[in-house]
Amino acid sequence: MRVLMVVNTVFELYYLSSVGYLLKLARPDVRLSLLITPHSVVKLNDELRSLYSDVQIIGFPSITGLLVWDIINSVRFRYQLSRLDLDVDIVCISSFREYFANILCRYYASGPRLLALRMSNYESDQLCKVKRPLRSIYLNLVNRMFGASTMEYRWHSDTAFTYTYWFTRNPYHRTICISDWGHGQTGSEFRLPPPFIALKRLYGLTGNGAIQHKLAILVAGERTPLFERWDSAAQALYEKVFDFLRKNFVGYELFFKPRADFTDVDKLRPHGFRLISTDVAFEELCLRNTYSRVISVKSTASKVAAYCGHPAYVLYPMFNLPVNISKTLDAYLADMHSVIKVSDLSQLLVQPPSLFNIDLERLSNIYWQAAAD
Repeated sequence: MRVLMVVNTVFELYYLSSVGYLLKLARPDVRLSLLITPHSVVKLNDELRSLYSDVQIIGFPSITGLLVWDIINSVRFRYQLSRLDLDVDIVCISSFREYFANILCRYYASGPRLLALRMSNYESDQLCKVKRPLRSIYLNLVNRMFGASTMEYRWHSDTAFTYTYWFTRNPYHRTICISDWGHGQTGSEFRLPPPFIALKRLYGLTGNGAIQHKLAILVAGERTPLFERWDSAAQALYEKVFDFLRKNFVGYELFFKPRADFTDVDKLRPHGFRLISTDVAFEELCLRNTYSRVISVKSTASKVAAYCGHPAYVLYPMFNLPVNISKTLDAYLADMHSVIKVSDLSQLLVQPPSLFNIDLERLSNIYWQAAAD
């Protein structure tokens, strides 16, 4: 069986590679192929590369709003697909609602099984309720010309650039969504445990090759400033977090990872914390290391850390965030109960259950049933 993994982002590289590893663990004769964007392939390390029989690098189109340019990009993408060796049995797509995915679904409409892989953050979709008919008409003009289905679009009432969308005719045969609770099957949708921990075995970091658990705290840097109402009081509270960690985790290694192009390390260089290069993918850090705590104010990094089995915390309940941002964050984290929402710094002393102790053989069979049975 040949399975194509379609990767649009670095997160998806690790997500789909972990799923691919589980499929190969369940059925060693599975052959994986990778279709990946140029900006993501730079994070394809030797271990991940070893999973794939072949790697195809291609740019994915998006709708620009300029009809002629959208037509040119779409035709070019279809032509590039026709020239690639993509005769497969299953196609796995994580950016499953993006325009390029819509084109792919039409390209494969009468062929392989189409599998959508997503997070279980359906609550985030429900926050977007505003219709914009004129914008939707143009988007669906292009969708109708080149995609498998038109889309139903909704925008967030408070945030102009936040929107969600659904297929009016779902082209996917099955959907896998990941969460740390509510596992099971409803129709063609499978709600499963996160697969990322499987890559630790690929890296040789389980069993006899396991790295020893070390006492270490990782704080994920974010946008500077973190939100519009950021003021001296918020800055003082943020610095208090680092004081708390230095005081209460004596003997721990303390790390701070800035976010590339967003964190101003000149304004925030926490004393006693070692800076981690922005060149290292956060997923790679979480797979190569074991951390006692992974902490952020409101970064998706905390959710990624929880996916990888680490105790994860978010601090945004302590800060005076705008209500719409708090609601969005609550919705985004609703599918991962293991991420602790900190309203008092003493909660950083509480350690949630670890996801490290997962039976990979059982997990591989669950993913095989969802994807291939």
